[in-house]
Amino acid sequence: MTDSNQSSSFPTTRWTLVAALKSESEGQAQAAMGQLCQTYWYPLYAFVRRKGYSAEDAEDLTQGFFQNLISHESLSSAAQEKGKLRSFLLGSLKNFLASQYQRDNRQKRGGGQHVVSIDQEMAEHRYQNEPSDNLTPEVLFDRRWAMTILDNVYVLLAKEYEDRGKSEHFKVLSGYLSWNDSNRPQAEAAAELGMSEPAFRAAVVRIRKRYRNLLREQVADTVVSEDQVEPELTELMQALRAA
Repeated sequence: MTDSNQSSSFPTTRWTLVAALKSESEGQAQAAMGQLCQTYWYPLYAFVRRKGYSAEDAEDLTQGFFQNLISHESLSSAAQEKGKLRSFLLGSLKNFLASQYQRDNRQKRGGGQHVVSIDQEMAEHRYQNEPSDNLTPEVLFDRRWAMTILDNVYVLLAKEYEDRGKSEHFKVLSGYLSWNDSNRPQAEAAAELGMSEPAFRAAVVRIRKRYRNLLREQVADTVVSEDQVEPELTELMQALRAA
């Protein structure tokens, strides 16, 4: 999935900002971490639920974990050691659950503050619709993490087409993205959009390329170096195929 036109310099992402946390940029880095937590809270919630906690306790523990994480003084060094946001958050959550802190009462856990917005009813609805399988909490976490990234990419791609006034094109073309190829003949789809078959095939190539680029960008936002992007992509795709 490497883009030959990619800049040789790795971009400053929200996670690299956190990993490079300095006292003078603490507020900015913590804001970046808050945004990342808001995006990736559900895989953590699902992990806690799969560990056997009730829905109410899982919500409370997830909130308490984020509150503890964002205010922790060693956030920068821990981030640099772990490298990948996915590994860092899961390892930190495991430590949090194993600590005496998770056995405190509910008010102490979250301190009455909500770091991320969690709709408990929606969260539990999502969890109850998880496949009934024997996946470990760790494998479920990785699968949910991967699906969150794919969902983010889909939303970003849809927004780009919407901004260009081509929402109808996206509805049709998205059926031909590489991970979800449509069985519908391209000639039929092209006719619906008033395009020739060659023009439609070119449009499919473009949307797939843009999808791959956005996917790389989303993954890059969760690692600290360019050489971690491809391995992380590979691991996430493997997680999606886990039985």
